[in-house]
Amino acid sequence: MAKQSEQPRPYLTTKKHMAREDKERRQRTIILAGVIIVIVAVIALITIPFFIQYVIQPGQPVAIVNDEKISTGDWQTQTSYYRYNIIRRIENTLQLASLFGSDPNSLASITSQLQPLLAQLEPLTAGQSTLDFMVDDTLIRQEANSRGITITEEKFEQELEQAFGYFADGTPTPTATFEPISTPTLSSIQQTLVPSTETAVVEEDQPTVSPTEISTPTTQPTAAPSPTPFTYEGYQDYYKETLAQISDIYGISTSDMVQGLRYDIASQFYREELIDDMFGDMSCSESQVWARHILVDDEQTAVEIKDRLDDGENFCSLAAEFSTDTSNKDNCGDLNWFGESVMVNEFEEAAFALKIGDISSPIETQFGYHIIQSLGNEERTLTETDCSQKKQQAFNEWLTETRANATIEIMDYWVDRVPEEPTLPIQTQLAIQQLIQQSSVPGTQP
Repeated sequence: MAKQSEQPRPYLTTKKHMAREDKERRQRTIILAGVIIVIVAVIALITIPFFIQYVIQPGQPVAIVNDEKISTGDWQTQTSYYRYNIIRRIENTLQLASLFGSDPNSLASITSQLQPLLAQLEPLTAGQSTLDFMVDDTLIRQEANSRGITITEEKFEQELEQAFGYFADGTPTPTATFEPISTPTLSSIQQTLVPSTETAVVEEDQPTVSPTEISTPTTQPTAAPSPTPFTYEGYQDYYKETLAQISDIYGISTSDMVQGLRYDIASQFYREELIDDMFGDMSCSESQVWARHILVDDEQTAVEIKDRLDDGENFCSLAAEFSTDTSNKDNCGDLNWFGESVMVNEFEEAAFALKIGDISSPIETQFGYHIIQSLGNEERTLTETDCSQKKQQAFNEWLTETRANATIEIMDYWVDRVPEEPTLPIQTQLAIQQLIQQSSVPGTQP
């Protein structure tokens, strides 16, 4: 009988073998965990800075104004918008150079205007300017809101439409208007002090005009509408195309442009409304003096001139001979009418203290020594422009005081977060270099 074939013995798992497998499994687990940790660490190293920069930082404040935060994101957007506007001003200046640059004096003047604009484009300067503006703007909005002044979405849209040339109710047409200048009749003493004009010859039977009838033409927009140049749909298309072109040329996103425009619109609205609310009833007249002066460098010369005037010598002759103020020395030193806060303090105090016809002793200011004579002193009605400036000055004084009394915290880290975009387009950079080279060529300087 044949032998039965021997079957292979089943694999026997020993304790030693099990221990080895367990050890290998633990090693594989440790290696896998290590690989995962490395992968996670690499991903974290790559993504965390972006997460911090684009998620966390934008919400962090760069300033806190009376417990109200100015976020990094909003400030960065406004800084980019500020840079865009500076670039456009630079390009406008270059256009002037292309039109008038053939004249050496014009070229030098245009180049001098360009330098400050380039300085404003420096990142830290742009960031600081924007931050200062936003702090002031926050104070203005806080005051406006406390007075119930708010801007509606309809107002936003209307201002945005008009910024792009679309007027739903028709385009305002500029017309010539006249803003009268108050020119009072001279008193007998003023007629004595002010020399007559001998250059004008009036023929017989020629109609004459009294000083009170003189008016100066100015251009003011009226509410008279004319047909708007395009439809609302046309405005929308133009709006989108313009933003796309700006983004393509200057590298500023359309969202930043829109946010910057809206912030500008709101800022202008709140300033104008607050000025009107605070100073709308302000009197548009002020005490002014009419004076002339002789300016010299040293006190001894000033004393000698005063003595000669006291002896009866002519003010106009001495002004023409001695005054260092070339802007008016040949016009009897006439400074015309001026109100308060126009001249330096020492000069202003002396001029307002004089009676008509009186001549001051030498008055020292930062410019030298003045001999002042009063030609008039009265309450005068301001022009519309001067009245607006008076209200603006009062508003600026309020803002300065308000900022000084506010609780304002500026974060030091803003200097590390200043955006450097948008930058000057290459064509603009080349044009600047060409202008600077042209202005440095011998013979082009004034």
